[in-house]
Amino acid sequence: MTALLEAERLAVDYPTSHGRLRALEEVSLALAPGETVGVIGESGSGKTTLGRALAGLVRPRAGEVRFRGRPLASLDRAGRRALRRAVALVFQDPAGSFDPRRTIGESVAEPLTVHEPGLGAAARAARVLEWLARVGLEPAHAAARPRELSGGQCQRAALARAMIAGPELVICDEAVSALDVSVQAGIVALIAELARERGVGFLFISHQLAVVRRLASRVLVLYHGRVLELAPREALFGAPRHPYTRLLLDSAPSLDGPAASARLAPPDASSPFARAPGCPFAARCPHVEARCRERVPPLERIGTGHEVACLRQAELEPR
Repeated sequence: MTALLEAERLAVDYPTSHGRLRALEEVSLALAPGETVGVIGESGSGKTTLGRALAGLVRPRAGEVRFRGRPLASLDRAGRRALRRAVALVFQDPAGSFDPRRTIGESVAEPLTVHEPGLGAAARAARVLEWLARVGLEPAHAAARPRELSGGQCQRAALARAMIAGPELVICDEAVSALDVSVQAGIVALIAELARERGVGFLFISHQLAVVRRLASRVLVLYHGRVLELAPREALFGAPRHPYTRLLLDSAPSLDGPAASARLAPPDASSPFARAPGCPFAARCPHVEARCRERVPPLERIGTGHEVACLRQAELEPR
């Protein structure tokens, strides 16, 4: 089966007054139609940049992103328009993602206005109400302004807007992190239902590991813009192989409720503009040795769908 979306050796830099900031380096990922892939890592790991690059919103310095086999860089105007319909985004700030001057109905209808301009006003309004109902909102919410809705209601409306034009992939960037736990549960359940019912692929970017575990079939671990581990959900959460993944899971709140003891070493204080050679996690790794500081470990396959970038992974005891 042809991958829906692929990134091959993707690298992204941002120019700043201090030099070029390396946000992504050598990132490869393939996402199949209907698959949900989670992306985890601490703040500054490159998660948001990866999502924006896959959506065609950021131009990579090196590497390539392909949608259904076609490089994004080679798309003509019609191709870019088709991409904007096929790939939708849901952002972290529910209310901030809407124009405060427009009603919720007008904002949800926007993709139809852009991608189906021939659709009549009555048909467009009917589609809006259909999708508001599907995400658990009332018809009256169509006439409301964003400030009149709760955070959870705004995020449900954002999902309706993302889904209304029939996308093939939805990129969720910290889509539930601004919501309280009880509201999160409802939104997560809704995303899972939409993925299952509609056969839509999801790239779910989050620092909330419990949420990723509930939604994703595969999980990619980013650190300083590099992939350190990529594995099926149960393998990653049940038998993580990279020291960073292990410490990240140990330091997260328990998936069953109580917080675990934080055992992750302090953040790396080295400059993001001039990284030291070797493994990007070497400065914080409890298993570091001299060779880890000398070269960047390649991402190697160690099992079915399981890849890890660690020179010592074969020596470390399985968990």
